[in-house]
Amino acid sequence: MDIDALKKKFRGFYKGKKSYVLIFILGAAVLAVFFSSFQGSSAGEPDKNLNQGLEKKLEAALSRMQGVGEVSVVINYESSGEKIPAFSTDTSISEDGSNQKTEITSVSGGALILKERQPEIRGAVIVAKGAEDIGVRMSIISAATTLLGITADKVEVLY
Repeated sequence: MDIDALKKKFRGFYKGKKSYVLIFILGAAVLAVFFSSFQGSSAGEPDKNLNQGLEKKLEAALSRMQGVGEVSVVINYESSGEKIPAFSTDTSISEDGSNQKTEITSVSGGALILKERQPEIRGAVIVAKGAEDIGVRMSIISAATTLLGITADKVEVLY
C-alpha cells in the first residue's frame, strides 16, 4: 500500500460516522485517566504515610543490628485502616412506639473520631545485606515479627 491509499482510507474514516465513535472513546479514555489521578486511597490501600513510616522505622531498627548492612522493607496490608466516629443517639417515645435517631457527632465541620484501627498486616519482605548468615537472618525475622506483630511465616528475608 502506498501513502496516498492510506490517506484516502483515513479521510474516509474521518468523514464517516465512525469518527464520532472514535472521538467519544478517546474522550472517555482521557476523562478516565484525568479523574483517576484525583482519587485518594481506595478501600484496600492503606494510608501511604503510615505505610512508609512503619517501613522506615523497621529499616532503621534492623540496620542497627549486628551483622546487618543496608536494609529495605516492604509491608503488605490485608485491608485499609478504619476510623470509628462518635455517634449521638436521641431516643423519643411517640404514640406508635420508640423512635431512635442516630447522628455522627461532628467538630469543626468534620466527624469526631473516637478510635482509629490500624490496617492488618498481611506480610513483609525484607532485603538485607548480611542476611546470608542464618543467625543474622533469624535475628531479622525475630525483630520483624516482634515489631510488626505478625508470625514468622509472614516474613520473608532475602539477601
